[in-house]
Amino acid sequence: MTTYHEIERVPRGLRILLLVLLTMEATVMSIAFIATSVTNGADVGEVIGFTSAAVLLPALLFILLLRTTLEVTVDASGVSVIMRPFQRKVRHYAWTEIADISTRSVSPIGEFGGWGIRGWGKKIGYIWDGNNCIDVLTTSGKRVVVSITDAGSARAAIEENRPHTER
Repeated sequence: MTTYHEIERVPRGLRILLLVLLTMEATVMSIAFIATSVTNGADVGEVIGFTSAAVLLPALLFILLLRTTLEVTVDASGVSVIMRPFQRKVRHYAWTEIADISTRSVSPIGEFGGWGIRGWGKKIGYIWDGNNCIDVLTTSGKRVVVSITDAGSARAAIEENRPHTER
């Protein structure tokens, strides 16, 4: 049986946007700390400490973002998803738990308000780099939307692995 496995990295647009915003934040904060320190007569150690924090904290957040991945698998056991490093356990949806499944296009901003693990109520989205998604409706009525980049391969794996019942 065909297995679909994909690891998505940070979306390019989000990476550029955050790099610009974090650079601007670090610059503005550094200038504000230096200007405040000069006018208040703070010692050099305090200025260096605050300025370093204004630069290092955004840099650490950016590194965390770059290391974030969304891993999706469709195989004979069902659909699995994990967003590292924010989740420790793989979320697995067995075929017996899936009432309906399809692939479709997804708009991260329009449908979920952004990227990441997004959700409310009975709908959760694992939205990262793909513009397509696997849309799972569980037997309990929960909808799980997982972004993917290769809808054709995912669709083929779903069709081959999903148990077909007589109707």
